[in-house]
Amino acid sequence: MTARIGLIGYGLGGRVFHAPFIRAAQNLDLVAVQVTNAERAAQARAENPSARIVADLDGVQAAGAEAVVISTPPATHRDLTLEAVRRGLHVVVDKPFALTYADAQEMARAAEEAGVLLTVFHNRRYDTDIRTARALMQSGRLGQVRRFEFALDQGFSAPERVASKGGVLLDLGPHVIDCALHLLGPATSVHAQLQMRPTDQGPTDVAHAIAIEHENGAQSLVSATKASGIVGRRLRLTSDEGCYISDYTDVQADAVQAGHWPEHDRDAWGFEQKARWGTLRLREDAGEPQTREGRAETIPSQKGDVTELYEAFADAITSGGEGPVPVAEALHTMEVLQAARTSAEQVRVVPVGRAAQGEDA
Repeated sequence: MTARIGLIGYGLGGRVFHAPFIRAAQNLDLVAVQVTNAERAAQARAENPSARIVADLDGVQAAGAEAVVISTPPATHRDLTLEAVRRGLHVVVDKPFALTYADAQEMARAAEEAGVLLTVFHNRRYDTDIRTARALMQSGRLGQVRRFEFALDQGFSAPERVASKGGVLLDLGPHVIDCALHLLGPATSVHAQLQMRPTDQGPTDVAHAIAIEHENGAQSLVSATKASGIVGRRLRLTSDEGCYISDYTDVQADAVQAGHWPEHDRDAWGFEQKARWGTLRLREDAGEPQTREGRAETIPSQKGDVTELYEAFADAITSGGEGPVPVAEALHTMEVLQAARTSAEQVRVVPVGRAAQGEDA
């Protein structure tokens, strides 16, 4: 069955990170794009000829949409989501889920009461390196995973521009936090540092480092910056048996920003260049001399494809289920994000999840 969906917003996010993957999904029909800017409307019309270009949510519903994607500034997520839910529409809301954990909780309650599906666009779960790391964990080759390190560095950006997006914690924090929770499970505590810069809009965080303790005893150290000049990504997954190392490129983002869409050749989409594949290092076999670096093996990267997020969302609409990112997981990501800000401001470790519930009790 095919689900009918509308896209709200056609800026960089809507045009580059949502529309191409919606169009490529086999079980989704993009029936409307809501946009008021004339130039963007013309662009949306040219790139989505089968979709109706409309100015408001009434137009989206008139086009037959039963679900919407909200790709608008974070400050609008709460109100737009609540309005869509009130109208009985299923929702994919871009990250961050909301400006605050309390707002995200309100949105989740409203969706539950309305009986509609709500999910958050945590697309990094569908990146090549995160998928490869998860597959290695599931294979058992790494044994008990003890630590996850993930850095998302995006060069230099003017502090005023960073401030317009709510700071790096709100902008990139959801990516790195969700990846940590996706791989290692729920958190129990958070300790964070924020690098602040003065701007016309007030002090703004331009970089962060977040240490997360997980329920299973594992630890994560995730970071992001727009103030270092470093452009790259770094992943380290360590265990009792060894480690997986990946310094990868975002092949999907690079492709769509260059004007290549997944609908053009879905089968060839999302494959990392062989030269960028990660490395697995394991202890030497029993009885063999142990070396400092162990046995090294190049691991082919898993195919990355954000289209699958949308196909899973459509399946949940038509057949039931929690969708690609269960709302409880998205809420926990917001809880950890808010705890990171509290930790940095108060210079302390902040309990989250079950640990926080126990403290409250």
